[in-house]
Amino acid sequence: MFRPAKADLVAMLGLVCILGCGGGIERQRVSGTVTFDGQPVERGEVSFVPEKPGQSPEGGVIQDGKFSFEAVAGKKTVRIRGSRRLPPQPTDDPDSGPLYEDFIPAKYNTDSKLTVEVTPAGPNVFPFDLTSQ
Repeated sequence: MFRPAKADLVAMLGLVCILGCGGGIERQRVSGTVTFDGQPVERGEVSFVPEKPGQSPEGGVIQDGKFSFEAVAGKKTVRIRGSRRLPPQPTDDPDSGPLYEDFIPAKYNTDSKLTVEVTPAGPNVFPFDLTSQ
């Protein structure tokens, strides 16, 4: 049976994808807690920025002082942001909804020196006890 070269190429590419595309990069479950001056951070974000060039940052949401997401194994710089609701002011526009402020200092996000290592063996549970000092 004769098939055009184009059909053979498509079939070969399909086979390569089936055999080679399934593995991908293995991700590990990471979780932990975030407190600021002894209190759980109600809402915010945690980002793990890989030290290895070419990898993308990974992260998740902090909700009631806890976070959980998947990350590729390796050394990471940790960046933490948190926001909290400001008390209503008489000058606030009621149609704009509540206002929030970022309160985590730069030493824990843009200037962070926090690091972790995500490992395939786990358990990859990271507590972060941050302070305003």
